[in-house]
Amino acid sequence: MRKVTKASDTGPDLAERAGYLVEVAARAPSVHNTQPWRFTVTGQAIELYADASRQLMEDLAGREMIISCGAALFGLRLAVRSLGYHPEAALFPEPGQRRLLARVRAGRPAPMTSDERAMLQAVPHRHTHRGAFEPGPLPGDLLDRRAVWPCCRSGEMDQFSRGRLDQIRITGPSALEGLALQSAPALAHRGPSRRAEIPPPAPTRGGGP
Repeated sequence: MRKVTKASDTGPDLAERAGYLVEVAARAPSVHNTQPWRFTVTGQAIELYADASRQLMEDLAGREMIISCGAALFGLRLAVRSLGYHPEAALFPEPGQRRLLARVRAGRPAPMTSDERAMLQAVPHRHTHRGAFEPGPLPGDLLDRRAVWPCCRSGEMDQFSRGRLDQIRITGPSALEGLALQSAPALAHRGPSRRAEIPPPAPTRGGGP
């Protein structure tokens, strides 16, 4: 995690709670636990970067890396909610910096909902599970319930064009987080190169770009 000093005269100072906010965000799941993110902290915002040095060799388009960062963004927004504010996330705020994925600020004050509080309490218990998924269907009201959670309000996102990062088009405030809700494609190969690039379990990490 890197801190940058900038003038700040309006809005809550997220830098004062940066350690907590990044700790919650960095508990996000990631492909093979690569944790491909970095955070930069300013007086009023926290920036999320994709860390290409943690990108898997077979993830050529960076799709799985971006899905992982979307999960970290969800956690960051949830942490801001726990401070009593609605998060405001600007996605890809600097066109010239493709690895800068989001800039998150605290918006208007509002208390957490019971669903958000339950999600926050579940964050420390997240762990890697390599077993099979349960066979039953998802709850029928899952997407409807997600639409009313202030930390992850529904947005719209164009589908990937052949999975290329540079062809993602964002049209809503939570589209990046929506990547984390999409099912990853089946792995085409599980040969030596795939096994060799799967890193051992790593400690939770934050860090600057």
